[in-house]
Amino acid sequence: MTEQWIKLHILSNYNEIYTPPEAVKMIIPYLPIDYKYWEMCYWEWHFAKELIKKWFNVIWNKDWDCFDINPECDCIITNPPFKWNIKFIKRAIELKKPFVFLLRLEHLWWVWPYETFKDLDIEILIQKKWLIQL
Repeated sequence: MTEQWIKLHILSNYNEIYTPPEAVKMIIPYLPIDYKYWEMCYWEWHFAKELIKKWFNVIWNKDWDCFDINPECDCIITNPPFKWNIKFIKRAIELKKPFVFLLRLEHLWWVWPYETFKDLDIEILIQKKWLIQL
């Protein structure tokens, strides 16, 4: 295991686990390069920073309330705090924009996600390598 993964497991507040570069690298092949992405969960901007390094157009603002605004963008992208996953998913659906979220798998096993996603065109990417490390 890498040092970064070891640090991840010793944190006591899992809402403060920031997006590792490996997670962003995993999804980049699935992202259109010509889109404007809104990093919905600015916080420390780890996700946005990794995308910008790869020449993606990413907008964010630490002063925006992501539940109160609708910036011009082609896609919403973020790694929401675990305890607010449902709130972020509901907001993305409400905005009627494509979205890419990094989520814990167990948050997709509940009845709510099934009922919510059954009529939407949703794709789920599971990185096999991560299943082994976690």
